[in-house]
Amino acid sequence: MKCKVISLESKPERRTHITQEFSKQGIDFEFFDAITPNQVTQLAKQHGLALGDAFLTEGEKACFMSHACLWQQMIDENLTYLAVFEDDIYLGENAHLFFSDDEWLKDNALDFVKTETFLQKRKLSKDSISTMDHRTLHVLKESHLGAAGYILSQKAAVQLLAIIRSLNSEQIQPIDVIVFEYLIKDSEAILIHQLLPAICIQEFILMPETLSMPSSLENDRLIKRKQKPKRSIGKKLKGELSNAIRKSFGQFMRTKIEFR
Repeated sequence: MKCKVISLESKPERRTHITQEFSKQGIDFEFFDAITPNQVTQLAKQHGLALGDAFLTEGEKACFMSHACLWQQMIDENLTYLAVFEDDIYLGENAHLFFSDDEWLKDNALDFVKTETFLQKRKLSKDSISTMDHRTLHVLKESHLGAAGYILSQKAAVQLLAIIRSLNSEQIQPIDVIVFEYLIKDSEAILIHQLLPAICIQEFILMPETLSMPSSLENDRLIKRKQKPKRSIGKKLKGELSNAIRKSFGQFMRTKIEFR
């Protein structure tokens, strides 16, 4: 199975980190040169995406375009499966079992596996698929953001590209929101399975106090949140009450997605 890591050529320290991380387990990989903000407009037109007026930061648009271009490249290269990573991830133990071979994916007819975690509790299907290294696969039943580690089939790549090409600028959201929130709510979309425990994690989640590779994308998102129009007191209270009820009842139905 091919493994491709989205990475900026201008960040050699991240490429060094990835090379060391993958070499520890003998996992073959290739760097995919991340799309930069100055390339977005032309590539978005080329791929039929309405990114121009979307309410995304420049970094989010470039990230969106990087994943979209990689999916198209997967189709062009006629790959059955592709493992996609971002360049600030750490791998768990025995990750090579999952990223060096795709037979386990074929045997279970899987189209999309999220291998990453934000170390949050999430609703997962009760039914599970047992897999290697005492891990299980569960269908994700609610949003679990982050697009720094996942495996997709060519069928999934075709479907994802069709979905994002159908969106207008007001409907476009960050790529991880589209894949790991909207897609999960779509009953006709491919099933997204979560690997439990996960085998990928971003540095800012794993080691928030000792960051060596700060996430510019997360910083951009914090700024964007501050720029959002403020809600009225009534809407804010209603939203907080809804969240409190959801969390209160949901805690008994959710599983923490650990990293190992």
